[in-house]
Amino acid sequence: QDDAITQLRAFGLNTRTTTETTSGVDPGQVLEQSPSAGEKVTRGTTVGLVVAEAPAKPTLTKVPDLSGFTREDAETMLTEAGLKAVITENASDKVPEGVVITQLPAADIEVNPGQSVGIIISTGDPADTTTATVPDLVTQTLANGQAVLTQLGLRFEPIQTQAEGKAATQIVGQAPAAGTTVPTNSAILLLYVP
Repeated sequence: QDDAITQLRAFGLNTRTTTETTSGVDPGQVLEQSPSAGEKVTRGTTVGLVVAEAPAKPTLTKVPDLSGFTREDAETMLTEAGLKAVITENASDKVPEGVVITQLPAADIEVNPGQSVGIIISTGDPADTTTATVPDLVTQTLANGQAVLTQLGLRFEPIQTQAEGKAATQIVGQAPAAGTTVPTNSAILLLYVP
């Protein structure tokens, strides 16, 4: 933009600049001009330039802390924050029935509006006392993580997110955390890049 204005002024021309929001084009790049390049004009003519402007970054939303809240309260808090709830249930001998055990993304993480937040709700004491240890699945592919959980007798709940610099289908977060002991058939939240 600055180079174009400098060149036009060197020929004795005036400029009028407007901006257009675009993606895929460097901000400041001239998208259009009027009169067109090569047209003969007299000194003092005003040349209109349309310059690329970067799209505004979306306002991020902070994920609320849902721990200790009932399913209904957690859903309301997510809706009020402009987020979507993905709900699954696990047995727990530590968290009362109907209350949030864990969530993903974690509380206070900033996410795009409309992001899904996985929450695991307690169904109360487990009927089966068989347990499994949650493996570390972060950086694995979603398919690989799902296969590992299935082999351990665990379920999974995939949640899509946006993460720069991460490969498609890469797991970027999980809950419960690796090393946690959970009842067999528990669901593990897997945050992944689509």
